[in-house]
Amino acid sequence: LLQTAVLQGRLLRSHSLHYLFMGASEQDLGLSLFEALGYVDDQLFVFYDHESRRVEPRTPWVSSRISSQ
Repeated sequence: LLQTAVLQGRLLRSHSLHYLFMGASEQDLGLSLFEALGYVDDQLFVFYDHESRRVEPRTPWVSSRISSQ
């Protein structure tokens, strides 16, 4: 049983992945507002907003993955 819980000297554990999507509309100005946030284990790792129209990494491990592509 212990062997199945250990992989290369590390204990296996579960992680949580959550995305938060927020949107609003300003009808008087004709604007649609949108933001998306990604969390792993309650740590913000990625951010998107309508103004930049770009995904922005918020952690070093995501930055290195994006720059290597």
